[in-house]
Amino acid sequence: MIELKLPEIKSLPRGDLPVKMLNNIRKPKPIPDAWQSIIIIILILAVQLFLSLTAELFLSYLAVDFVLTDFVISALGNAIVIWLLLQKISSPRVAGLFQPKLQRAAPYLGTLLLFAGFLMLQALVNSHLWSLFQQSFTDYLEVFSPLMEHNIFISFLFMVIIFPLLEEIIYRGIILEGLLLNHGRNFALLFSALIFGLIHMIIIQIIPAFFSGLLLGWLYLKYRSLLLVFFAHAVNNAASLTSYQLINFTEIPEMEIALQYQLLLIFGGLILLGLGYKICRADILKQDRHPEKTS
Repeated sequence: MIELKLPEIKSLPRGDLPVKMLNNIRKPKPIPDAWQSIIIIILILAVQLFLSLTAELFLSYLAVDFVLTDFVISALGNAIVIWLLLQKISSPRVAGLFQPKLQRAAPYLGTLLLFAGFLMLQALVNSHLWSLFQQSFTDYLEVFSPLMEHNIFISFLFMVIIFPLLEEIIYRGIILEGLLLNHGRNFALLFSALIFGLIHMIIIQIIPAFFSGLLLGWLYLKYRSLLLVFFAHAVNNAASLTSYQLINFTEIPEMEIALQYQLLLIFGGLILLGLGYKICRADILKQDRHPEKTS
């Protein structure tokens, strides 16, 4: 009987492995990339649809009409998807979601001016969008009127705290961060803003939401602070909530903004945007020169 003796195979020491292989071992591909971001949006819509159907059956059985059902479902759906996603994201990345805390005033002052300018320009754009897409405007009122006309504290809780917090975790903290790690800065900014715009679905919201997504994304990429973009998003929604309380929105499609007010909105908005950008840029350059003073 012939006995075969196989040569002994020695494993390569870790130092002899190719660099690319080592990188793959040490750093698994972060999530989400572009396709995974689309899947996340589909998952959010699917979870919300499931919750909506469940709530409709439950409330019809109890013969209860709860006007805030859609908003509770939207918030709960976002929260469930966030929880699922955080199970797949590395612990250091999760821990860093709300860092740095940015305890200095300059980022918040610059952000406040940026969004004050943005809201002035948005008011002008919205007036034209509402005139062009009156059916979409009607759909918008049907969706948001129950929340806007509800108890002011409940409206504030949803519009200024809950929705901005959940949306910033998803669209900047998870999606934008994942796109940045996988595809680079410019693609991440544009694609995350596009997703943020499209998820609003109502035509008159898509364009403003896209541009606000660009501005929020720019702030996040510059400061890498979810707290700062949450502050900016909250300011934006607080302004929308306040304007709804002060203005008769049903008359807006027929309203015409006088030329002098249009010019005021344009130049005032651009000036405030420029001042906000200048403050933020100066603060970022200062921190780049003195990285030890980041708080």
